[in-house]
Amino acid sequence: MRLTAIQKQYHQNADDIIRNHSKERKLLDKSRLAELRSSMKKSILGEKLLKWADNNDIKIVIDRKTEAGGYYQNGLKLIGIGTMPSAETLAHEITHAIQDEYGLLSSIDGTSVDELKKHTVQNYMVQTHFTEAAAFAVGKFVDKEVQQNIRILKKDADKLTNELKKGNKGFLISAIKFYFKHTVLNSRKHISSKEIKEDLKDRFINHFRNSYITRFYEDRHLKIFAKNIGIKDIKIPCGTFEYDMEDLKLPYKRGVNLNNKKSVLQIGNILDEFNFLDDLPENFNKSAKFRKFKTNLSLLNSNEPWTTENEIKNKLLFRQIKHLQKR
Repeated sequence: MRLTAIQKQYHQNADDIIRNHSKERKLLDKSRLAELRSSMKKSILGEKLLKWADNNDIKIVIDRKTEAGGYYQNGLKLIGIGTMPSAETLAHEITHAIQDEYGLLSSIDGTSVDELKKHTVQNYMVQTHFTEAAAFAVGKFVDKEVQQNIRILKKDADKLTNELKKGNKGFLISAIKFYFKHTVLNSRKHISSKEIKEDLKDRFINHFRNSYITRFYEDRHLKIFAKNIGIKDIKIPCGTFEYDMEDLKLPYKRGVNLNNKKSVLQIGNILDEFNFLDDLPENFNKSAKFRKFKTNLSLLNSNEPWTTENEIKNKLLFRQIKHLQKR
C-alpha cells in the first residue's frame, strides 16, 4: 500500500529525528520494539493485527516524550509507543489505524471554523468514545491472550525443568518437543471467533461504565475541539509528541456516522473476519442502551455533579464552544 505525500513527509521526519538519537538509545529502542513484536505474537489476534500494520505501512516508533502509553497519529500511519511498551497498547493503537483505514476517525486539526460549526462538539466526543471503546476492547483482549499463553509457556518450562532435575531419560525428547511447540510452531491456546466476539462486546460496553476513562477522554477531546475552533491558551492532556510536526495540516474527516448502522458496525469489524457489534438492532440509535451510552458522558449530562476545578472549567469551555458554533 502506498503512502500519501503527507504520510511520507511525516515518516521521513520521524526517521530524521531517530537518526539523531544516541547509539545507546537506538539499540535500546530497537530491543524494546523487538520484544513488543514478540509479545504480540503470543496472541493469535495480536499477530494478525501486527501483520495488518506491516502490510499497511504503519510505522511504529518509541516516543520518550509522550505522557500517554501510546498514540496513533490520525491520517499519518504512525504509532508512537511510550517507554513502557505492551502488547495491549500496541493492539489498541493498531485498532485506531484500522479505524482510520475504514474512515471512522474524525479529524479536525487545521479544520476551518465554518466546518467545525457543522461538526458539533457533542458529536465529536461521542464519536471518540465509540472508537476508543473498540480500541480498549481489542487491546484488553490481546493482553488476555498474551498472559494466557505466557502461563502455558511457564507451565511447560517448569515441567521440563523438573524432568531435568529428576534426570529423566526422556528429557532430550521433551526439550525438543518444547522447542518446536513454543519456538518453531509458536503454539498458542485457540479461542473461537464466537468467544472472541462475546469478550470484545462485553469489554466495549464496559468502557462506557468506566467513569475515570470516559472523563479523561471527554477532557482531552473537549480541549482538542476548543483549540481548533480558535479558543486560545488550551493545554491538551497527553498532547506532547516527540515526532510532531506543528505546521502539518490534514484534511477534515467527519468520521463515524453514529446515526447510521452500517457506519457504526464498522467499529466492530475485526480485520473482516468477524464483527462483535453485528447483533445491533435496526433502530439501535433510538434504543435505551444507545441513549445510555451517550448520556453516560458526564459533560453532556446536565444532572451530573461537577465538583473539581477542572470539571467546572470544562463545563464553561463546553458552553463557550457551543456559543461560538451558533455564531
